Amino acid sequence: MSIPPANPPAAPLHFTRDPAFLDTYANHLRLNIQMSDFTLFFGVTDELGPGNPVIRGNVAVHLAPTTAKILLAELQAVVETYEKVVAPIPVPADLEAHVQAIRPQLEAGLGQKLQAKKPAK
Repeated sequence: MSIPPANPPAAPLHFTRDPAFLDTYANHLRLNIQMSDFTLFFGVTDELGPGNPVIRGNVAVHLAPTTAKILLAELQAVVETYEKVVAPIPVPADLEAHVQAIRPQLEAGLGQKLQAKKPAK
């Protein structure tokens, strides 16, 4: 008698396109976090004139926190593979400083949202 595996292999997923499917390009990303979801806003930078950039928003994608974490892991694997096979991807020199600077704002914003959801005593 054999014992079935604890996690049987998942059936392959089949991807179909919804009639409202959107295929777009973005060179700008803005993030927003709520208690229940993460929102990724994608857009394109346009120049209205010298030194006058404007972001033209294309789409917003809302993700559950678990889905966002899966996206993070899969993007990490894709970027690492790309850099290993093709070439390192350049990023702005101040990227790490920018990420560190926004962490306190994100934590404070989520803390405020968490406090607002607590019932009054």
